[in-house]
Amino acid sequence: MKARTVVAPLLPVLLLSVAGGNAHGRGSFAAWGWDEYGQCTSPASETVFEAVSAGDAYNLGLTSDGSIMAWGDNYFGACNVPEPNTGFVAVAALSV
Repeated sequence: MKARTVVAPLLPVLLLSVAGGNAHGRGSFAAWGWDEYGQCTSPASETVFEAVSAGDAYNLGLTSDGSIMAWGDNYFGACNVPEPNTGFVAVAALSV
């Protein structure tokens, strides 16, 4: 069995929204959880997100320019964002 490190968000934190998946949590870019597949590793700090949604072991983020960023487990292709990657207004990730 692999050892797991759990890191809690620093408090106090103002969370604008929270999304949770099977093996991780995500909220206002404080991330905590298992991170086995990089799902808790935040993208580039200069990226501005309008929304984040968490799937089973991956995340989808809607950026301020209307594009989608994906990170975490891509085993089933969940992180493959179709082209053209523009004009999105919402994002939703699924757990299977």
